[in-house]
Amino acid sequence: MNTIVTFWLSVLGWLTALTAASMGIRNVTKDLDDDLTEAARLRFAHNLSKATAPGADWMMAFSQLFTKVFGPKHLSWRCLSRSLALSGATFALIGLATGPFIIPTSRLAEAGYSPFLIWAAWLFALSLVGIVLHGLADYLLLWLTRLVINTGLSAIAKVGFVFGVTSTVVVSVFLAILFSLVVDGVMVSPSMKDGNADSAVLWLFFMIEFPFGNFPPQVGTIAFVVFATSFATTAWIILHVVSVWIVRVVPTVFSVLNVQNKPIRAVGLVTSALVWLLGLVLAAVHFRFH
Repeated sequence: MNTIVTFWLSVLGWLTALTAASMGIRNVTKDLDDDLTEAARLRFAHNLSKATAPGADWMMAFSQLFTKVFGPKHLSWRCLSRSLALSGATFALIGLATGPFIIPTSRLAEAGYSPFLIWAAWLFALSLVGIVLHGLADYLLLWLTRLVINTGLSAIAKVGFVFGVTSTVVVSVFLAILFSLVVDGVMVSPSMKDGNADSAVLWLFFMIEFPFGNFPPQVGTIAFVVFATSFATTAWIILHVVSVWIVRVVPTVFSVLNVQNKPIRAVGLVTSALVWLLGLVLAAVHFRFH
């Protein structure tokens, strides 16, 4: 029964994540296109038409898209709230897609815990990891991304820098979660008088803790969800650069997507198509081997 539930929750997670991502891209790029001045629209369209220009801007309009979503100021409620919301949403969707949110509860139930309390504690732990600790780490990474995309570095240098900083932050988050879970497990367990309950609580903590000891983590664990969502910003930058490249080098795409009049929306449509293509491929691989 658990296997069937996990499978359909994973399918729902994949489809919901891909749909939400593509709709978000479409809305943001459409809104930015509508806000462009005529001069800016012509400049972006001209930039996309120059396939071999040595000084081509491969990060075209990414800074404007970033500001459109998170606002011009990082230390603002708009940026913080949207960062935490997106972090929590991606954490939940990737968790549903890869399956670590369904836990075996029989041992805790045998120790005398009610199913309601088991799931309440589990969801509380997920909230702490996914929204508080992981969400704040994502907020820090957004600030660093904001700084990097406004520099004069090349697109490759920007991607490399963001990836390197993200890796450092993710390793730090892994160590922090690993340490906190060990400390919490040691502190909580001795307070239980019943030895069976004592063992069950330690088992729950260790089940969460062990995956954070591996880097990169195994697919299907909460550690993998933290790992994957942390690199979301890097993935969006890469997808944007690849989408700009596709629009430039494929003449059919340039004409069909009306790049001359809607340059940013055209890039967004290509990005959405890439998200669905990569998502379906990764989903097929996931279901095949897991």
